[in-house]
Amino acid sequence: MRFLAALGMVGLVGLLPLTAAGQGTVSFYAAPGGSDSNPGTLEAPFASLAKLCQSLSAGQTGEMLGGLYTGQSVTSCAWGTGGKPITITNYPGATPVISAGALMAGRSGPGCPGVYSSLSNCYYATVPSGLPKFEALWYNGVRRSRARNAPCTALSGNCVPGGNDDYLVMTGGSYSTADACNSAPAATMTFYTGDVRNSYYNENDVEIIDFMTFLVQRERICSIRGNTINFTGTLIDYTPGPFASGRKYLIENSREDFLANNAPGTWHLD
Repeated sequence: MRFLAALGMVGLVGLLPLTAAGQGTVSFYAAPGGSDSNPGTLEAPFASLAKLCQSLSAGQTGEMLGGLYTGQSVTSCAWGTGGKPITITNYPGATPVISAGALMAGRSGPGCPGVYSSLSNCYYATVPSGLPKFEALWYNGVRRSRARNAPCTALSGNCVPGGNDDYLVMTGGSYSTADACNSAPAATMTFYTGDVRNSYYNENDVEIIDFMTFLVQRERICSIRGNTINFTGTLIDYTPGPFASGRKYLIENSREDFLANNAPGTWHLD
């Protein structure tokens, strides 16, 4: 799997520096170079916030040494009490930075291989093994956008009234019969002619970003049949109908749009 961008890239997602808080007996430590199989001492610290959090008991404190913690996720933690809280803080003088993402430390370019060779300002990097598909990328502290559809004024002209020319407008939707991606009926979306391509390279990697009233839902394309998109899974929006006519949407992570638009700062996950 490769990541390509019209400018360079490294990925840090959800940066959060810790600050000192609370007090209590320091019982365990974590450090970027540690291991969750360690005992959690200062000399042999844990590696993750999750392991540190799960190891503490009421009234205890865990300290994180300075550095970047990547791939962090906490789904459970030990419990404190009103009089004996659990405290997680920085080691004195240290600045830990917590990221749920992965760091892509290298890049190649300018100049990308294969079909991307026509882009003189293109850089690429190999995504770390085991990293799932992702939709957020940070470079130099700024979140960068995935490749998107051309402005709708350049397509069908069916733009959001008085709004942003980047947004397209759907015509509605329904439920389909089972298809190559779904063993049971799944939601479909219909669109104006010219807004969506007849086909995409790796269609299952291309996402429709649907802007609902209070939510944004993302769904990958399974197939395109005429003016109808079939999706790969069940969607949030069940009633009234899977999609509403006039609702705005975007198309993201299309190789075709990345090549055609070549917008600085955008990227494509191949």
